[in-house]
Amino acid sequence: MSADAAPRRCACLQPGWRGRALKGAVIGVLAWSALALIGLLRPSVFCEPLAWCLYGAVAMQLCRRWRRIAWGGAGLIAGLVLVTVLTPLPEKLLRRWVVDDGPAPSDLIVVLSGSTFRDHLRVSTQDRWVYGLRLLHQGVAPRILFTGSRAERANRFDKLGPELMADIGLDTTPVVPFSARRTRRMTTHLEAASLCDMAPPAGWGRVLVVTSPGHTRRARAAFRKAGIDARVTPCPSSFYDLGSHPASSERFHMVQELVYEAAACLSYRLHGWI
Repeated sequence: MSADAAPRRCACLQPGWRGRALKGAVIGVLAWSALALIGLLRPSVFCEPLAWCLYGAVAMQLCRRWRRIAWGGAGLIAGLVLVTVLTPLPEKLLRRWVVDDGPAPSDLIVVLSGSTFRDHLRVSTQDRWVYGLRLLHQGVAPRILFTGSRAERANRFDKLGPELMADIGLDTTPVVPFSARRTRRMTTHLEAASLCDMAPPAGWGRVLVVTSPGHTRRARAAFRKAGIDARVTPCPSSFYDLGSHPASSERFHMVQELVYEAAACLSYRLHGWI
């Protein structure tokens, strides 16, 4: 191996690599600070992914071979960020994605589970719980069911839903216990399959499924694929409001939900569940 072969492999072995690294770090910090100052950064939404992107770009800045790819990727993400926060595209796409059959009279309200803590509900699950109880109070159906999985620590909605009703003094008589198929992880497909097992003996015909807005399309397809006469209605979301002009952080939640649900629908189609 020649004496000058080693420096060609990585720029960190060449003179001036510290200056390039510092330059990359400064650019990253300035971009980060500018976005934070104009209110486009929310830690709970996208700070961590963007931080890893910047750190990766700075690290790749050290190697000449990957420098253009690193900063090209960072530029692409920055462009997507700007499109997300500065244009109405996210809410337009989400409005077209959401399915709403309306709260038609049904035999049963099925409130689909979301992830929970050990003894209380996460925000998205609270949204579903509140809206399901509201429909029950309006007389849309005489009974209500909360799905969940006792085998999961993070999916105890079938237990916490009725308990919280009792804690605030609501009548739990209309609550139907959920009989889940044995599984390590409850999914929308298994929720539909479990309800399909329960419906004939109970004599349920039409059911009204309550879930988050972005989840409505996949939920309706999964329940109807299972042979259930299901109508779906979205609950209001605490993370965004489709009926108004959303803030930048709300648009990011919309994009996150759209990307996740699009990938989930593709997976369901490949498995034949929708």
